[in-house]
Amino acid sequence: MTQPHDNLFKDVFGDPEVAAEHLRGALPAEVLAWVDLDTLERVERSFVDGELGVQHADLLFTVCLRSGGEALVYLLFEHQSTPDPMMPYRLMVYIVRIWAHWLKTHTDAKRLPLVYPLVLYQGQRAWNAPPDLADLIDLPEEAAAVFAEALPHLRYDLADLSQVPDEDLMSGALLSWVKLLMKHAWDEDLPDRLPGWMEVFRRIMAAGSGLRALELTARYIYEVNDADRAAEVIRQIAGEVLGPGNEEYIMSLANRLRAEGFERGVKEGIEQGLERGIEQGIEQGRRRQAQVLLSLLERRFGPLTDSVRERVLQADPDKLTTWTDRILTASTVDALLDR
Repeated sequence: MTQPHDNLFKDVFGDPEVAAEHLRGALPAEVLAWVDLDTLERVERSFVDGELGVQHADLLFTVCLRSGGEALVYLLFEHQSTPDPMMPYRLMVYIVRIWAHWLKTHTDAKRLPLVYPLVLYQGQRAWNAPPDLADLIDLPEEAAAVFAEALPHLRYDLADLSQVPDEDLMSGALLSWVKLLMKHAWDEDLPDRLPGWMEVFRRIMAAGSGLRALELTARYIYEVNDADRAAEVIRQIAGEVLGPGNEEYIMSLANRLRAEGFERGVKEGIEQGLERGIEQGIEQGRRRQAQVLLSLLERRFGPLTDSVRERVLQADPDKLTTWTDRILTASTVDALLDR
């Protein structure tokens, strides 16, 4: 299932130049002195499993050390609205997976590379998860010193966007714009905030990335916020920064997003129906699939008659799947159901 937060994160932070810009502001000075961020290269692999993909997205980079040799930088994006209290444990699991993957291509290695973990958090509440893996170990406080040698340690650097004032995020271009979007993704008034960030967008335009930023913004807001209000604000932004002569592009983008959103709704509806069918029984899944189809039919054709509703609710799973596959091409409800 599509995760708009993941898509934006990987599309932007996956660019080594943008990632390096973020790291220059996120890493401690003493760490920056040891790494050459101009050598940053992305590893095209994720170490987050499917179950945790709804709350985490990740990027792994290699970087050269100024002393020689190589290290790995692991950037984990926490896109829940609240912190994950098990974050140190999650990071340890992911880092072990990174080492296992690394050892497959370094079979003669006798030592492991450094994996430096960073967490980027966009939630509504301030980050309050433990900063060290040792803090998760269940021990009486008075026993911690006794077992100190046995306690595992893993600390991570944190960028909590919820605690950064907007004015501190507006000094750059594309990276600043995306961080502002991420910070306010949960806010109902997100579309209304965009005009206030125009100075950032003008810097993006000056760097030649305006159309890309506009499309990233449009996709993100359509998926996480109010699509109708967002469309009008995006037209306003485009009108101010792109100037006249771009109306066709703006309308094309808006129409394309609406079409993609509808197709995604069909796909996700099928997935949800199938998942619930497996988890809760075939009959429950069939009913859910029917409800999803009814919802999609109403979005496409408007209010439905009682006879159409009854026919869909009584249909078997194969028939429901057939009708769902036709929903993008059929011109009327009757044409969809009668073929």
